[in-house]
Amino acid sequence: MELTVVLLLIYAVTFGAMFILREPAWLAGGGLLACLVVAGHFALGRNATGDAGMGVFVFGMAIAIGFASGAGARLTLLVSGWGESRQRSAAVGLLFLLGVPLALHLWGYAQQKASQRKYAPPSMACKLRLHEMPMGDRLVRVPMIWGMWAETERGLSDRIHFYQQEEAREFCELAERGDGRLTMLSIDFPQLFDMPSPLLPICQSRRPEAWWKELCRFKRPQQFDLYSIALVDPKRVDMQRRLSIAPLAAGSGETPVGGRWTSEGPFLRTGSGYDIFFRGPVRPGAASPYLAQCQETRNDPGRPDGLLCKATYRLSPGLALYYNFRIDGDQFAAEALRHDERVFPIGRSLIGDEGAVPPAR
Repeated sequence: MELTVVLLLIYAVTFGAMFILREPAWLAGGGLLACLVVAGHFALGRNATGDAGMGVFVFGMAIAIGFASGAGARLTLLVSGWGESRQRSAAVGLLFLLGVPLALHLWGYAQQKASQRKYAPPSMACKLRLHEMPMGDRLVRVPMIWGMWAETERGLSDRIHFYQQEEAREFCELAERGDGRLTMLSIDFPQLFDMPSPLLPICQSRRPEAWWKELCRFKRPQQFDLYSIALVDPKRVDMQRRLSIAPLAAGSGETPVGGRWTSEGPFLRTGSGYDIFFRGPVRPGAASPYLAQCQETRNDPGRPDGLLCKATYRLSPGLALYYNFRIDGDQFAAEALRHDERVFPIGRSLIGDEGAVPPAR
């Protein structure tokens, strides 16, 4: 309150200093002097930081607005020819003296309300609900969980992170309107460790979906070996360009052993170094063969040499499952099967339409 009184007093004094200049020459000279005063004020406080820097700015703006408002009021009287009338001079003076601070206050209030609306968190109903949206040829049911992000048809420019409250609210609104289509839905496991306490609303009560235990009761491992899982619309996302791997076509046949391919458990392998490819059979519930691309990783502190891999296959003809994982050592088959047995139920549990095909858009 005291600060407000001081600022209003500074504003009134600087306003009066300009308003009393009745001649154009005096007003021009006063305007020049006012500019020098304001410039000198900011020059003297240019090295101030923290609260002192904020004080320099606030007091400087009060001085500048007072000078500008007083000059505006006097200039209005000079241009209109009302300066000889005391009543009109008083009316214009009061209009500027009181109107400018009031207008600034209303503008600040409107900006504050607009900011509150923009950054408002999602409602509790939004946080508890599964949000149905079409992706590819399926409907997905998306929980509001930190560590997940989504992309719509606008691609990278419209990535929505659920840990950002305003983006989570916008996603809820998009799902409620029913006019959005997802192109990618991703789970970043390292981000799950940053989940708030208490738990997110959708995580507080047990749910039957496979994602609930993996995402809501996540325990940070000493070493990550599964980094991310994503559902992707391969028709709208160039997976080869974005992710360096694309799923095989639905119904693709098996690759015969021989030539470049050699057997490794249920998988076929080819390549070495930074381009090692594995191809596996179509697992039950999938629509295309398993495909993985790996590269050897060495000299990682605290971990043995191994393989960094990305794998993909289609859950349906128009929806792909993609994930990143690491294998310690070079025994791909057993570890790849272990990862897939964990990933497949999570991806499948996010599909809520049981095979229904949403209308084309």
